[in-house]
Amino acid sequence: MYFAPIVFSQAGFPSRQGSFLASGISGIINFLFTIPAQLYVDKIGRRRPLLAGSLVISTALLTLGSIYTAYAEPLSNGVRGLASGPPKYIAITSIYVVVAAFACTWAIVGKLYTAEIIPNRYRARACAVQQWVNWTTNFIVALTAPYFLSKSPPGPYFLYGGLTFFATIVLARWMPETKGLRLERIAEIFGEEEEREMMTLTTGRDTPAERREGRRRLFERRESQA
Repeated sequence: MYFAPIVFSQAGFPSRQGSFLASGISGIINFLFTIPAQLYVDKIGRRRPLLAGSLVISTALLTLGSIYTAYAEPLSNGVRGLASGPPKYIAITSIYVVVAAFACTWAIVGKLYTAEIIPNRYRARACAVQQWVNWTTNFIVALTAPYFLSKSPPGPYFLYGGLTFFATIVLARWMPETKGLRLERIAEIFGEEEEREMMTLTTGRDTPAERREGRRRLFERRESQA
C-alpha cells in the first residue's frame, strides 16, 4: 500500500506518526497472511481462494466507500475523513481486511494460476507481459490515488470495489479449477489443440483426449471386423 499513510490519516489517524504506525501494521499483516496461502493452495485449489478473496475485498472496499460517503467530515490536517466513533474503527478494520484477504488469495494464487494456464511455448513471454502489466497498473494507481483520495475520499473505494466485484462475477462464470491437473489436461480444458500435440511430442505420452480417440478408433475397427 504505497499511499497507506494518506489512507490512515483519512481513517482517523491525523498525526503523521499514527498514520505511519498504522501503515506499518498493515505491512506486517500483509507478510503474515502470505504464509498460509502457500500452504493451502495445493490442498483446496485455485478457484475457491480467488472467489473468496475477490468477494471479501470488494465487500470491504464498498463498505469503506459507503462509510466515507455517510460520515466523512473535515479533519484538523485539512483533509476530509473520519473523526472518531464506530465509523473510524470499521474503516480501519476494513482496510486491514483488504490487506489480509489480498495477501492470502490474489497475491499468491493469482500469479500461480496465470502461469499454469498459459501454453508452454508462450509461458515465459506471457508471464513477463503479465508482470509488466501488473506493475504498470500498480504505478498508475500509486500515482493517481493521492489526488483521487483528496478530491473524493469514497471515490477510489467504490471504483476498485466495483471492479473487484466484477472480477468475482467473471471468475464464478468462466474460471475452471486446475488443482491437481497436469499441464496436458489444463491445455485440454482451454482448448489448446496444438499445445496437446506439443506435450505429446515432448513427454512421449498421449494426452487423455488422444487416448480416448485411440480407444474409439480401436472399438470401431473391431466392430467393422465382427
